[in-house]
Amino acid sequence: MSTERSNGGLDGKMLKAIAVLAGGGTQEGAARAAGVSDRTVRRWIHEPGFTTALDETLDDATREIGRRLVAVAAKAVKTLDGVMDDPNVSASARISAATRVLDAAAKTVGARWGAERRDIVPPGSADRDDP
Repeated sequence: MSTERSNGGLDGKMLKAIAVLAGGGTQEGAARAAGVSDRTVRRWIHEPGFTTALDETLDDATREIGRRLVAVAAKAVKTLDGVMDDPNVSASARISAATRVLDAAAKTVGARWGAERRDIVPPGSADRDDP
């Protein structure tokens, strides 16, 4: 077993375990992939360097998923737009497409408005929606 560590103090076995855990795998699966015991992975999870690397890997994956969703969202809106405008599509399908677009727009605008409003309206104000 190598005691030499790279990548922020993590050895190859730890990196394999991180890859499995970040991909949604279990501690047992991470242990199998890394060739170590379950107990070793449980111990690693309490080591700051390991948890930091795992968190960074998960953050990277989340950012990548966000980028991909933004890219395909434009295609989805274009598809729904085409359905709404196609006279050969049933009225119910056009209404369903329009409803989905409006729901998504409302969520986006609502979230944005809520964030802007929190920045503008002071906490405790009578105009604020907070409980």
